[in-house]
Amino acid sequence: MGDTPYLKFLFRLYWVVVALAHANIIFGQEVSLDGVARLTWTDGKESVEWSGVAISEDRVLTCEHHNKTGDVRIEFAAKGKARVSVPGRIIKVNDSMDLSLISYEAPGWASVRFYGIDDIKANGEIRGYLRGSAVVSRAVRGREGITFGGRPMVEVLAVTESGMSGSPLLIEGSVCGILLGGADDGVSHCVSPVTIREFLKGE
Repeated sequence: MGDTPYLKFLFRLYWVVVALAHANIIFGQEVSLDGVARLTWTDGKESVEWSGVAISEDRVLTCEHHNKTGDVRIEFAAKGKARVSVPGRIIKVNDSMDLSLISYEAPGWASVRFYGIDDIKANGEIRGYLRGSAVVSRAVRGREGITFGGRPMVEVLAVTESGMSGSPLLIEGSVCGILLGGADDGVSHCVSPVTIREFLKGE
């Protein structure tokens, strides 16, 4: 039959089915998505990427210092290397706290693992995205009593890079801070759970 358009269509359809099956999107199975998120904002001229974390079934917490408003694209990781993109919208910001809250709605065939807020009790890890790739940095508790602008900060010994801001500090399955920015000197600072709870009052 030769290399007909029909055969090309079947070939492409085959790989679409393989990809969907790999992510458990078909066959009636619910897809489990991790709540650590890649965020993208664009206005057609400028594009900014950073990280965030789902703290409920319809809210993502992140930093605010990018000074962006309106719609964002949220990507959650599924099984393997698959990612699921959902629309989001920035609904609350606080400049002095450097925190932002984004609303989202997961598709009906997926569930997002979200993380609660807790105080820092042990060492953990900073998880986020950098230039489109998932990154994990081990985080060891640093100095205590650090403040910025009169607000408590969490200091951890962790190598992070510019572009990872908004990444959560995760300890034993809970969010214990939100990364403010990259620090290649091995000392990183995060918004504290105290400030996060204050920011989320009324939500």
